[in-house]
Amino acid sequence: MDKFSKILIVGISCVGKTTIGEILARNLKYDFFDMNHEIEKVSAYAMAQGRSGVILSDVQQLVEARFNDDIFGLMDAVSGKQNQKAVFLLNDQWRAGADPLYVLGMLIRQFRILALVKHKSDITPVSARSIAQELSLHPFVVEKAIKQSKNFSWHRLIEAYHALVRVDSAVKTSACKGEEMVAYCIARVLLSS
Repeated sequence: MDKFSKILIVGISCVGKTTIGEILARNLKYDFFDMNHEIEKVSAYAMAQGRSGVILSDVQQLVEARFNDDIFGLMDAVSGKQNQKAVFLLNDQWRAGADPLYVLGMLIRQFRILALVKHKSDITPVSARSIAQELSLHPFVVEKAIKQSKNFSWHRLIEAYHALVRVDSAVKTSACKGEEMVAYCIARVLLSS
């Protein structure tokens, strides 16, 4: 199969298209794109903007060119305790040449956002748009964070955030390999029950 071949898997819901697609992509060393996630992301954004439909600028603004850059996918896997998928997505980051400090920085940012959003939404029930305005975040980011934060207790979020910060410090101040430290933190701290 030449490098520019594409594989498209279509079928009815819940028959394993995503699972098979991820396995094929991993074995063939292809990028994997699950359009369901992209469609959900763009639809949520349009709804947050008060529209019932998606427009071209929504797609252009939100759809990432490469799956490897999608920290939301990694955070979904981590928050959903999808261990294999989280490890696969993290390894995908390394295969794409991502800098460990970049990945760490993004995970730290995401856990900080999760903690802030959980704190704001637990104090008084307010809309995602209100939280987004107060925290100066995009409404889509807040909506994702609300969903993800429900999978963590307040204590667990803070513990994960501090563990990531410690790993960040260790990578910056020692000879530790960043990829190994990030993988260890995800496996031992973020994915553990």
